[in-house]
Amino acid sequence: MRIEEPAEELPEGSGAEAEPAEPGRPPRHLVWSTDRLDLRDPFQRKWYIRQVLLHGREEDLRTLDLKEVAEILEELNLPSPLHRLWEMFLERKGLVKR
Repeated sequence: MRIEEPAEELPEGSGAEAEPAEPGRPPRHLVWSTDRLDLRDPFQRKWYIRQVLLHGREEDLRTLDLKEVAEILEELNLPSPLHRLWEMFLERKGLVKR
């Protein structure tokens, strides 16, 4: 997983402007309680992945390693509808089996 800037600029005034992310600095719409994350720390990494699954934009979701998401999905304590959505998506990608 990596934190990076979105590939495309969003139109100004759209209300969805993405803040450029520096390495180690997560976007504000995902992480508002700190300026830095250490994604080498397993707790912070799982917390960040959960934040992306709950609040992420398309450009945030694209940064996730789906194999990693599949491996830790049960540990993320997502709301049931969102958990089922991701479980079905990952199953269709061949990454989880029921």
